[in-house]
Amino acid sequence: MPATGEGVCRKRQAQPDKSDTPPDVQVARRAAAQHGVVSAAQLRADGLNREAICVRVGNGRLHRTHHGVYAVGHDSLTRDARFMAAVLACGSRAALSHFAGGALWDYLEWDDRWPEVTVAGSAARCRPGLRIHRARSLDAGDITRRHGIPVTSAARTVLDLAAMLPDKGLRRVVRQSQARGHTSAERCCRSPSAPPGTAAQDGSPSSSRQDRRRRAAVPRTWCSTCC
Repeated sequence: MPATGEGVCRKRQAQPDKSDTPPDVQVARRAAAQHGVVSAAQLRADGLNREAICVRVGNGRLHRTHHGVYAVGHDSLTRDARFMAAVLACGSRAALSHFAGGALWDYLEWDDRWPEVTVAGSAARCRPGLRIHRARSLDAGDITRRHGIPVTSAARTVLDLAAMLPDKGLRRVVRQSQARGHTSAERCCRSPSAPPGTAAQDGSPSSSRQDRRRRAAVPRTWCSTCC
């Protein structure tokens, strides 16, 4: 049974197609700028109430991808659409991060795992199909946009990947980050040795003592590789 971000849509008789109404035009424009996905809050801002959302779920105009997130027109999502949907599912204080962030920065080949999102604050909820990391804070310099998707900065992404990748993989990421001009050896060497502590909400800690040591080694790895 289709669901909206605020509740469950009850079964209803077929409704007339009103896909050319002003709200639908605005939704289509927004979706075009967001890889074809929108949040329930954005749908409401564009003039669709809960009943209108349910009608469009029922007639196939909207396809639920996460709690409170919909694909517009079809459910065949590209990689970047999945990334955008993941961030929208986690709210305005969220950014794509870790392996998914590395894939968006083109440092890693995407392997269709659950997208990872870092959320500022301690109230981040679990979301099926996503791996969520909590961060005490995300400074303005920690977040940017790439292909329109909120993502951790290149430097922050490299620091997060240090807790996940083997040494060879980390060196490759460091080289690619510098070669693309996303960050520099000087900036990385001046970066904090570790970002604010994070913890994954799928049951596995992401800020162990070993993780912090590996993050602390990133500036040294960078300098030894690139200087």
